[in-house]
Amino acid sequence: MGTPASRVVTAGGRVAHLSVTTSHMKEVSLRELHRSTGAWVRSASKHGAILVRDRNRPVAIITPVSEAPAVNRFARWKPLKKFAAALDRPVGDTPVEQIIGEDRDR
Repeated sequence: MGTPASRVVTAGGRVAHLSVTTSHMKEVSLRELHRSTGAWVRSASKHGAILVRDRNRPVAIITPVSEAPAVNRFARWKPLKKFAAALDRPVGDTPVEQIIGEDRDR
């Protein structure tokens, strides 16, 4: 026996399923969120995620930002050998850095 879920169409038109585990989430109507946005945002930072509903249809989730420092995901990134060679190769006769610099100066 699976867990019950409700179908939700996201902003991108995809179908998502909310499981029962989100039932602990606080909920707010779009109208109430509009009236007191600051209070609901502070509530999300204290108590966790809040489900926003428009005419009883889930439309968004307000989630708190973690206190953890941002991680630079590209700090250890190394391109593949073929891609690295393309990065160092000039485009036509003009180096990429010069093209970008000229474009910025316009």
